[in-house]
Amino acid sequence: MNIPGITRHGWWLSLALLSACGSSAGGSASTAALDAAAATASATSEGTPSAAAAGAAAATADPATKVQGGTSAKASSQPAASGADPTSPSTLELSSGSYDVGAAMGVLYVVVERGGDPSAAASVNYTTANGSALAGIDYAAVSGTLSWESGDASPQSFAIPILNDRATAKSFSVTLSGPIGASLATPPAATVTILAATPIAPTLTLTTSSYTVAPTMTLLDVVVERGGDPSSAASVNYATANGSAIAGTDYTASSGTLTWASGDAAPKSFSISILEDRTTAKSFSVTLSNPNGATLGAAPAATVTIEPGLSSTFGVQVQGTHFVDASGATLQLRGASASGLESVAIQGWDPSDPWGGWEPQWSVMQAWHINVVRLPMNEASWLAYTCVDGNGQSVNPDPGNNYKATVEQTVAAANAAGIYVILDLQWTAPGDYCPLGQNQMADTDHSIDFWTQIATTFKGNPAVMFELFNEPFLDRTSGSSDWNDWLSGGAQTQIESPLTTGYQWTSAGEQQLLDAVRATGATNVILIGGLSYSNDLTGWLSHAPQDPLHQLAAAWHVYSFNEYTSTVPGSSTVDMLSAVAATVPLIFTEFGDTDGPGSTGSFAKGIMNFADANGYSYLGWTWNYWGQSQNDLIIDSAGDPTIGFGTEVQQHYICRASQTNCD
Repeated sequence: MNIPGITRHGWWLSLALLSACGSSAGGSASTAALDAAAATASATSEGTPSAAAAGAAAATADPATKVQGGTSAKASSQPAASGADPTSPSTLELSSGSYDVGAAMGVLYVVVERGGDPSAAASVNYTTANGSALAGIDYAAVSGTLSWESGDASPQSFAIPILNDRATAKSFSVTLSGPIGASLATPPAATVTILAATPIAPTLTLTTSSYTVAPTMTLLDVVVERGGDPSSAASVNYATANGSAIAGTDYTASSGTLTWASGDAAPKSFSISILEDRTTAKSFSVTLSNPNGATLGAAPAATVTIEPGLSSTFGVQVQGTHFVDASGATLQLRGASASGLESVAIQGWDPSDPWGGWEPQWSVMQAWHINVVRLPMNEASWLAYTCVDGNGQSVNPDPGNNYKATVEQTVAAANAAGIYVILDLQWTAPGDYCPLGQNQMADTDHSIDFWTQIATTFKGNPAVMFELFNEPFLDRTSGSSDWNDWLSGGAQTQIESPLTTGYQWTSAGEQQLLDAVRATGATNVILIGGLSYSNDLTGWLSHAPQDPLHQLAAAWHVYSFNEYTSTVPGSSTVDMLSAVAATVPLIFTEFGDTDGPGSTGSFAKGIMNFADANGYSYLGWTWNYWGQSQNDLIIDSAGDPTIGFGTEVQQHYICRASQTNCD
């Protein structure tokens, strides 16, 4: 689901630090500190942690002072300090003759103190000047005026942004001039020294201490990360060792050396071949040793667990207008989407974990009797191509070089818990743009390659289904021919993400995406939504892609604000769904409702009862605890349900596991 203009589960922390040290002629020294607040963004029901406001580090060193553009204005007038002498002339001076800026500091706040008689208004100019430190490279030049009202003896401050870490110490100066209503006292100028950064000790470490090899995986990529100071060359040896898994029978032994040149901080990887015959779970180890130019980090060794092959009764197929399991029994899918893989990696939240801590607890899903999970994905993170965000900045969408491995391990863990998986292409963007939100359709630049790779990876796993594109909305943008472009692709004249702008690109149609999957030999079930964010299926049958394997189902999304929501017999919604379901299986891959105090879950209850009565499958959006008032199924990692939506879904799923009538 996509609601333009609203972001979800996003937070950014902006931190600025302040230091002023040294002695004035009178021996005084002043130090202040700035702690910027975290800005927390609210969330849409489906979208990402997008960048909420960073930059909360506005002048809080002096709580009554707000610094804007180099000019400091008091929020309110304050009485003269008790120590001020009304008989002596008013003076203005820097709090110190020298300031040291630590390597991690982003902002220096310079304090100007007022002494003597404060009865008259006063002001003073300030400015920076280059020394060995250069404006625009080492710091940002500032100048402006500080003002005091009559009777105000409180100190004022101004901010100087400090840029980048430094290899060597550099300095510049700060000078007061042009006082009005006061005279300058010593010191009227100060030297600011930007200290050299202290190198962080270099380390080499595996990205995790455990790997899980899915039943269909034949190659495990093991990533070694370099941390700390990369200025020197470094190397480390790696080797596998038998456990219950034996080299030559269960895997191919691997050993060697990874090397980094001076200045190279990029992760390195090596591959281990996993052999086909797997009847029981087995494990072996991978160990790093003999580091040169670095020390071993937090994970110098890892256990690799090879999952056994899938049960012959664990898989899903289309048979007529129903899903069936591998034994041919009719299967109703009831589950949830779990958001995170579409957004965390590309937004750089946590390079070590593309889930950002949101990976589901599979045992909790089992307790809810969930039998299917939907994983929204990002095409750039999977394909690992460098892209450009809305500000023109280059972005690595897989900063930990672990996105593919995480997806494969997640699928393996879900399957091991007896849960089917839907892989959903959620975020896309054409050209060099980063997929930082949802566009109106898949693109020919990347989406076809995405599905070719996904299908190649999971074509041996019948418990995985492919939802080709989350929510097409070609009918909501200009320059498209709606259903024809939905089926066959076409020229588009604008994008919606990472920014809304005019842009010429070609969308990929559902037929092209389906053909890419089938060209790999994959026989997996394919799910396809309609227009209007997958709520409109009116043109689905007349434009349905042709699947030579007849393993195709229709996906529908429904929320209370959509056009098609009614479950009343004879309504346009029921007629639309009934027509589609008479030809292919129908699955609601997203439905939502309000949650929290006062919520009853009545909309979700009506949707689930309607689906049960007609043999449709359904998944709630979403298995995340974002603290929203809608569409959160859970309130914590333990899987406790939200009031209303979550409680209704949990009770219904548990009931349906043993009963047919759960109205």
